[in-house]
Amino acid sequence: MYTDSTSAANWTQVSDFIRRGKSPVDLRWLIFHRKEEMLKFGCLLKIGKRLLIDHSRLMLFLEHLSDRGESIVPKEVA
Repeated sequence: MYTDSTSAANWTQVSDFIRRGKSPVDLRWLIFHRKEEMLKFGCLLKIGKRLLIDHSRLMLFLEHLSDRGESIVPKEVA
């Protein structure tokens, strides 16, 4: 998990993040297929029923997938 910054200003509810159109990918799809990895990586945070996302950590997660030679589509789905 990357701990570069955990200030409250960096975390946004997933629904608000999607509504603002900040995500370069379909975030709902990505969370459905890679939720556990995203939680472990630290770009997704679950508090009760709410999911929070950090844009900079999401970009690092996508780079991490790319560095490992993976697409955003998990192997079992592809």
